[in-house]
Amino acid sequence: MKKIESTDKEQYKFELIKNVVDGNMTKYTASFKLDISIRQINRLITSYEQNGKEAFKYKNRNQKAK
Repeated sequence: MKKIESTDKEQYKFELIKNVVDGNMTKYTASFKLDISIRQINRLITSYEQNGKEAFKYKNRNQKAK
């Protein structure tokens, strides 16, 4: 299993979504803290359930600019 390095922002988002999935926080509270819509929270929850922590990794990391 490879280790996933994450930035502070990615880690914060992961922790909030994990709390929502675990039932410790509402979707509304998470959307307020992240300043995104409930619909985006639902997308993050789905992605978290499918991919785990890797879902929050920025996709263009370590790519060369064109």
